[in-house]
Amino acid sequence: MPNLHHMHVQENYYNQLKSGLKTVELRVNDEKRQSIKVGDTVIFKPQGFAQDALKMEVKNCIYAPSFDELLKQINEDALGSVSKIEQLVALNKFYEPEEVKVYGVLGMYLEAL
Repeated sequence: MPNLHHMHVQENYYNQLKSGLKTVELRVNDEKRQSIKVGDTVIFKPQGFAQDALKMEVKNCIYAPSFDELLKQINEDALGSVSKIEQLVALNKFYEPEEVKVYGVLGMYLEAL
């Protein structure tokens, strides 16, 4: 039976996920994310707009020790309107290097339900 997960995402990324432009979501693979498996459902809510929600199915998961290494495995088209360099800069601002070092990172390929 698939699990259900809830995550918040910045509004610009939420809109890209919702439109289908962005098909992969990148996160630190902390304890909360380690339970995510292919076939699970993730409900995304945009930060600041809790009344809206997007239900997506996890189609594939890829793992790496760093976002730099993870992005080497991802086609830039899956990131929406953001380049790999822009995505890396944003992720490095959001996540602490120690957190990435301890947990590694996860890329979830998603499809709207």
